[in-house]
Amino acid sequence: MEKFKDLVITDLENLVEELLEKTRTDMGVSVKDFQELFKKNNEIFDIVDSTLSEFIISLQNTDYIDDWRTKSNINQGVIMNEHKAMFLYYFMFVNAAFVVFNRIKDALNKTTIDISDLIPICILGTLARMSDEIGTLLSVGATKAALSAWRSFYDHAVIGMFLMTKDSPDLYKKFADYSHRDVKRKKDFFDKHREELKFPVMEDERSAAISERTEALKEQYGADFFKDYNWAKDYLSVRPTFLAIEEEAGMSRYRSFYIWASDYMHPNFNAMANFNEDEKVILDKIIEPVLEKESFIDPMQLTLGIFTGFLNLFLHKYSLDHQYATNMKVFNQLFKKMSAEFSPG
Repeated sequence: MEKFKDLVITDLENLVEELLEKTRTDMGVSVKDFQELFKKNNEIFDIVDSTLSEFIISLQNTDYIDDWRTKSNINQGVIMNEHKAMFLYYFMFVNAAFVVFNRIKDALNKTTIDISDLIPICILGTLARMSDEIGTLLSVGATKAALSAWRSFYDHAVIGMFLMTKDSPDLYKKFADYSHRDVKRKKDFFDKHREELKFPVMEDERSAAISERTEALKEQYGADFFKDYNWAKDYLSVRPTFLAIEEEAGMSRYRSFYIWASDYMHPNFNAMANFNEDEKVILDKIIEPVLEKESFIDPMQLTLGIFTGFLNLFLHKYSLDHQYATNMKVFNQLFKKMSAEFSPG
């Protein structure tokens, strides 16, 4: 395939020539002497490259962020005005989840709570934040990014539902302790690539603390504790995997959507490219924001549908018994109102 001229800087060759000529005249030397200078000192090319790139950046530096904000606001305005009711009920649902989280947070202010309660509350706050982020991405037409975010949202929701279904203090503790695996892995890879990255050595005290914690957990739970999902193995009848946890949580019906959303998290040609009726790739579609209603339906419906399932367990656990049904009614009604907006017309 051919190579392309002026990919980053327009009219690059002429700009370089003009910059070199200006440099020569500023120095007050002849063309011949200037050429000889190049032969003796090639570093001048690096100086020219740096000067030119800084000049190009400076031309856009002042107005670029304002131009970007204007364009982003226009896209968001078009989408929100066109699909206002859909987004209204979506964000009302998300806001109601924030209200639940904040009221519990405020009620528990400066109190110590058991890990069996702390984890569900942390997951609720995480899901509220992530659903808000998904809605924000959708509001600017970033539907693929929203699906990527939903995939992570789903991971958190399924784990939370599994934990609350089992409702075992032992399981909650194992889940919390298992998080140390990532601390250990980050340390191991930091140590392996530290010199290559030119980072200083980790402090001896911190390194020793991580190693001691690792060994203590292995002694407590077994040498295989840090294998994938082994924190859940005693509560599963099959080998611990996310799929097994998903099935135990009663969420396996969403597996096809999970696989679909995973396409946008990992390199996948079919997900990157957009095809027309003739199976030809339309490159423009890769970078354009999405405006069509159909593109918002699945991310919005999947997010609130999954969130409803999580909230059903959460509110059953933490609402007063006589208030549980009414509390859930609010979320169910908001979900239904949003879904009704998906119909044509």
